[in-house]
Amino acid sequence: ALRRLTMRALARWLLALLLVAGAGAGGAALWFESWLDKPGPLGKPALVLLPRGSGVEGIAQRLEAAGAVDDHRLLRLAAAWTGKAAQLKAGEYALEPGDTPRALLDRIAAGKV
Repeated sequence: ALRRLTMRALARWLLALLLVAGAGAGGAALWFESWLDKPGPLGKPALVLLPRGSGVEGIAQRLEAAGAVDDHRLLRLAAAWTGKAAQLKAGEYALEPGDTPRALLDRIAAGKV
């Protein structure tokens, strides 16, 4: 037989669900912040050309192709997360082993070619 939930029981279930969802979102945010400061996979210095009009997606794809980041989708998300997406500038950039995604975005946003 089905048992009817009281308003109090329903409120408890909803609160528990919100707490679990909040903990998951908080954990994801912490992981993402740590990823932003993790050195990238680049093994040796490289140059990458970011042409005018590339946009965030194009820039992220070029950085992945150059070996500076593992996943262009995460870098695209990072550009939005950090507020740098609209600030990225075209140019030829030096990539160094140990560059973090955050450092790459900061350099490209500052236009340090």
